[in-house]
Amino acid sequence: MFIDHLNHDLATPLTPLMTLLPLIYEEVKDPKLKVMVETCIRSVEYIKRVVDNTRELAELSSTNLLLKKENLYDIVDNLLKKYEIVFKSCNIKVENNIYKDVFVKTEKNRLIQVFDHIISNAVNSMIKQGGVLTFNSKPIIKNSEPFIQISVKDTGVGLTKEQVNRIFDEFYKTDESRHKLDSTGLGLTICKNIVEKHNGKIWADSYGKGTGATIYLMIPSSEIALDRSF
Repeated sequence: MFIDHLNHDLATPLTPLMTLLPLIYEEVKDPKLKVMVETCIRSVEYIKRVVDNTRELAELSSTNLLLKKENLYDIVDNLLKKYEIVFKSCNIKVENNIYKDVFVKTEKNRLIQVFDHIISNAVNSMIKQGGVLTFNSKPIIKNSEPFIQISVKDTGVGLTKEQVNRIFDEFYKTDESRHKLDSTGLGLTICKNIVEKHNGKIWADSYGKGTGATIYLMIPSSEIALDRSF
């Protein structure tokens, strides 16, 4: 209830600011004033993203996911096609090692949201030097139930031990992005909430700066027999 009221109270004044500031920017002729207005626009857009992400976290906490049988390979493959131009422009090679007959129990749009954010982070970590992005999966058992463990590994800038331990915390940002307004520090928190709504788990691993990073997530398998690696 508190979050709902807070979001409403913040969204109301943001609406005219989002509408009027771009118009003001077009009317301003002084270059220095243009820079000031542009800074205001970026700040307002950032506040709106925080409001939207906070509202989404609240909604996730109060709702359950409708899990259905979905093809994991197709979900990942379609997302990779979406990023094809980005991968090419950033000199990133992609390896999708997930078998085409791996099925999971998930709410498809939510799982896409998780992968979308993980891929975006991986691209940002390799954007300067290029690299390799690799998807793998394998079956595991948790509390006598079948799950699929998925790994998304990049060869980017890597993470420190502190970053590995805190990367899913609310509003936490890595050192490089702490002051950037394009990151709210809530994206991976949302991913964590989505995965936990699957009764699964998500975590990160890295050997330190310059060694790349891997995001692991575990979600329910739709298969009973787990007699081979996927």
